[in-house]
Amino acid sequence: MITNHDVKIVTFRDIVEAKLVEQFPGYLRKLDENSIIEVAEEDREKLSGYLELAFLMNGQNRLSSSTYYPRGLLYKDQSGIFGVGVFFRSEKWEPCIHIISPRGVNWQRAVDSFSQKVWEHLPEAEIFIRHTFLTRCDKFQPQKRLTSTDA
Repeated sequence: MITNHDVKIVTFRDIVEAKLVEQFPGYLRKLDENSIIEVAEEDREKLSGYLELAFLMNGQNRLSSSTYYPRGLLYKDQSGIFGVGVFFRSEKWEPCIHIISPRGVNWQRAVDSFSQKVWEHLPEAEIFIRHTFLTRCDKFQPQKRLTSTDA
């Protein structure tokens, strides 16, 4: 068992989440009931935003179980807000980081900044952007390693 900042790490997802939280102090935190209003304030058209994030990021399965962040993580800076889920596609244990439903004044900048910093510390990670909707993507030119999907 690995320990990081007095937190017992028990799954591979816990290890990756601990690295992410450590890299983004003050910007990345647990998605919980306290996040409901904050998420709704960013997108008044979509008051179901919190439930959407919790559903898409939970990853409660054999490969992606989270001990400390069972609903995923919430990233927020001055440019945007989005959910962050950590998953694994196979037994290779290479992390897939999902950026879920980015929104905000300049969400593209927030996604780019987040992605670059993730790759500095987790170069093996794949990053997927989910639920961006085409109307939001017209000005976004993601890095070639980012995959955008609404599936």
